[in-house]
Amino acid sequence: MSDLLRAEKDTPNSPWAQEIKAKMPFGVLVSSEISTAVLQAWYNRLPQNHTNTYLLDGFPRGIEQAGDFAEKLGSAKATISLTCPPEVLLERLQKRARVDDDAKIAKDRYDGHVDETVPAIDHLKKTDIHVVEVSSAEEGEEGWQIFRDALL
Repeated sequence: MSDLLRAEKDTPNSPWAQEIKAKMPFGVLVSSEISTAVLQAWYNRLPQNHTNTYLLDGFPRGIEQAGDFAEKLGSAKATISLTCPPEVLLERLQKRARVDDDAKIAKDRYDGHVDETVPAIDHLKKTDIHVVEVSSAEEGEEGWQIFRDALL
């Protein structure tokens, strides 16, 4: 999802670019309305004969986004929730060396995740959507194998 938002912020005449530019560099989540609109615009640009199976990384980030997604794009069949100790996540974010990944912003992102995403996952578990929880603490081949095994 963040790749779609980054592309949208650089799109000339985008109605959403200003909010995206104002929030993303500081680790602040873009509104559910804009995130869902950007996702819907991407979906609408797909060829008519496209598959209906997608892996959306980082979406939904909150209960509101989950509701907006269901209302505008339909119900998801499953959600994958990657779990990882905060110290591992913060270390990984800082290794990416992006402008918007300094230590404070990384910590703010993690806190936002706990405040927004964890309740969303708990909410989705109460619906018909299958929630698969997978540890993402391991890296490389071992991490990929854990992820793959959880989905099979």
